[in-house]
Amino acid sequence: MILIFSNYKENDLLKRLKMNIVSIKIAFVAETLPLISNLNLIENITLPIQYHGIKYDMRQLNDDLRNYNLYDKMYYRKDGLNEIEIFFTKYLMCKYFGAKVIFFINQFHYFVNCRELFYDFFNKQYEKNFVIIEKEIYKNILTKNLKNYDEWNLEEWLKKGLRI
Repeated sequence: MILIFSNYKENDLLKRLKMNIVSIKIAFVAETLPLISNLNLIENITLPIQYHGIKYDMRQLNDDLRNYNLYDKMYYRKDGLNEIEIFFTKYLMCKYFGAKVIFFINQFHYFVNCRELFYDFFNKQYEKNFVIIEKEIYKNILTKNLKNYDEWNLEEWLKKGLRI
């Protein structure tokens, strides 16, 4: 896992990342990339993969929904979900899209009241395709509780490319 801490504004950061990464499939979990409010949870997850013609296993998706306590809410729209459920929905969108790298940008504040859930999520899902970009104010809290991380500077990381 590579943790990158940055004080860039989120929109500027998204533009910089998109400009520097061209050759691989990436996905973002960020506040500025919302769910489509007219669609329910399951439609939000499957719309990008159906649009791009990506095959997926519906049984695996159902298992993931159960793991994140979203199965009973699969037909809820965005306004019926809390922030943590929206976070997991965005993550599942990225996972089933088949992104090689998933960027989590400024998501820690969603979990301020339930940090253990956040740490458990990253420790259980640990793979080398996660990048967390977080504000400096959460840096010490986040790194202290997560295992297996290397901290890089954003500029250094962009120069070296995605050697994950």
